[in-house]
Amino acid sequence: MLILLTVALVISAAYLLVLRRQLLRMAKRLENRENSRVPSNLDINLMDRTLNRLATAINGCLEQERQVRIEALRAEQLQKDTIAGISHDFRTPLTSVIGYLQLCKPGAENQAYIGTALRRASDLNQLVEQFYELSLLDNGEHECRLERVNLANLLSEYILENADLLEERQLVPVLSGFETPVYAHVDPGFVQRIMQNLMTNCAKHAAGDVCFTLEASEQPILRISNRVKAAQKVDVHRMFERFYTGDGAREGSGIGLAVVKALVEQMGGQATALLDRENLEIRLTFQSA
Repeated sequence: MLILLTVALVISAAYLLVLRRQLLRMAKRLENRENSRVPSNLDINLMDRTLNRLATAINGCLEQERQVRIEALRAEQLQKDTIAGISHDFRTPLTSVIGYLQLCKPGAENQAYIGTALRRASDLNQLVEQFYELSLLDNGEHECRLERVNLANLLSEYILENADLLEERQLVPVLSGFETPVYAHVDPGFVQRIMQNLMTNCAKHAAGDVCFTLEASEQPILRISNRVKAAQKVDVHRMFERFYTGDGAREGSGIGLAVVKALVEQMGGQATALLDRENLEIRLTFQSA
C-alpha cells in the first residue's frame, strides 16, 4: 500500500512539474510576443485538456489582436499617403498663384489687396510644404545623409543671410559661441530646414531679441532663446506636438516645430524646450564628429 502511494505521489509530482513547465512556456510566449516580428500562437498539444482549451481561447484572442493591429497600421499608412498626396497636389497650383501675383505691376489699383493675397498664398504654401515634408518623414522617404560639418560656419551663415525674417518684426539675432569651429555629423539640408522653421517660429512668437548660442561640449548644442508672448499659456512639454499652438490665437499651424524635432531625431540628435518665466529656450543636440 505504501509503495502504491509512493508511486502515485511520484506520478503526481511529475505531472505537476510538466504542467508547471508548460504554463511557464505559455507565459514566456505571451511576454515575448511584443518583441517578436511575427508573434506565434501558443501550443495546443498540451497534456491537460483544460490547458488545451485555455490555449485555444488565448490563440483566438491573439489572432483578433493581430487583425486589429494590421488594420490600424493600414489605416495609418493610408492617412500618411493621403496627406502626402494632398500636399503634393496643392503645391503646383499654389506655386502658380504666387508666381502670377508676383508678376502684378507695382502701382496697380488693387496693389494692397494683391500684397495681402500674396502673403496669404505664401503662408499657405509654407504650410503645404511642412505637411509634405512631415509626410515624407513619416513614410521614411526623407533620406538622411550625414557628413562632418562645421556647425559654427553653417549656422552663422544661414542666420545672417536670413536675418531679415527677424528684422521685419523689429527683432535682432544675437550670436554667441560661433567664433570657433564646432564639428558635428549632420545633414546640411536638414539643418537648413530646421533653421528656417525655427527662425520663422521666432519671427511669429518672439517678444524680444533672439539669442543663438552654440556650445561645443560632449555633443554640440544649439540654444535658441527669446522672450515670448503669453508665456503662461505655453506648454513646453507639448511644443513639438503636431498642431500644438499654445493658445488658440497664436499664428501658425504648429507643424513647423514637429518637423524640427523629426529632422533632428533622424540625424540622431534631440530637441527639447525649456521655459524660465517669460524666456523660452529651444535646445537642439547633435551628434559630435
